[in-house]
Amino acid sequence: MFLDKIKNLFKKQDKAAAKEAQETDLSAEFGFDEDAPTAEEPAAECAESATAVPIEIAEENAVAVIDEVIGDKEEKSRRGKRGGKTPAVNDFSRLAEILNKDEQTVLEECKLFQIKKVMSKLSKAVVRRGLSDGKIKALIQNVGVSGLNEIAVAPAYLNAFAAKIKSEDVKVCAVVDFPFGEASFKVKLSEIKNCVKSGVDGVLTVVNSAALSKDNQGELKKQLKKVGRVKGVERGVAVNAEDVSAEDIKRLFHTLEKTGMDYAAFLFGNVSKKELLSKMKEINRNKGKTKIKVMANVENVNGVKALIALGADGIITPYADAVAKELFKDFGIKSVRLI
Repeated sequence: MFLDKIKNLFKKQDKAAAKEAQETDLSAEFGFDEDAPTAEEPAAECAESATAVPIEIAEENAVAVIDEVIGDKEEKSRRGKRGGKTPAVNDFSRLAEILNKDEQTVLEECKLFQIKKVMSKLSKAVVRRGLSDGKIKALIQNVGVSGLNEIAVAPAYLNAFAAKIKSEDVKVCAVVDFPFGEASFKVKLSEIKNCVKSGVDGVLTVVNSAALSKDNQGELKKQLKKVGRVKGVERGVAVNAEDVSAEDIKRLFHTLEKTGMDYAAFLFGNVSKKELLSKMKEINRNKGKTKIKVMANVENVNGVKALIALGADGIITPYADAVAKELFKDFGIKSVRLI
């Protein structure tokens, strides 16, 4: 029945062509005859193939028959005027139709998915004292709904987080010896072991910039190898970026080789733009395959954007939830609320 309708439409357009078409194979009508002239043959020979229906007309007729058989009135209304072809339909509209949802919901879900990809590069820093139980509870909830990578906490907060962490799908990284890294390695290692026993997902150990000197490089490597042997957690080492020279940065990455450490973090305070660019240039020049995180007071989306552009694989900031709120507001996300 479908083919009969195609033939009837051909008859209406050109009775002579339709009559000749009935004596040939249908495939020849669409230009697939093996004996038909190819594109490489002379134009005169191609012109003599009067039985071949132009592909544009064939497409137009095929669409017309589909509309008539299926009765797809919506498809007819969307069809453009050029050659009877259908223009691209809004992708979100198509997805909404497939999912049986309204287009705005699908659009918001897609934007939220991408926003969470941005937020997955961020960690919420909780390293200062004075957080109430209520603030801790709100903090954990915000991390879960915003897509933040993890909470980076001082060991003093681990007991307060312990019960709540187990009931939430939230990663926790213990920041050991923050902010100066002046404790002895024996104290640091004991702290790391206690943090691992409490069930953290990662440990970030701060080392003093003096440990990066040429004279101390060998000892630092031995210490990092011991930390690198700690199993079941992500292991990072952090240094104060303001206190290290270009040579210190170079020695740090050389020292990190074959230690088992997963990443290096650089702590930035209130540095100038010029100093930040200079330090990040040295870091990128020497990092090799080592992942880089930046710990700084990044308060807004523009700051996150700048650090990602400068090569940061992760950003640890006490204002991570504020960044999430800004993104949700800017992109009109109403399905998620942050406390």
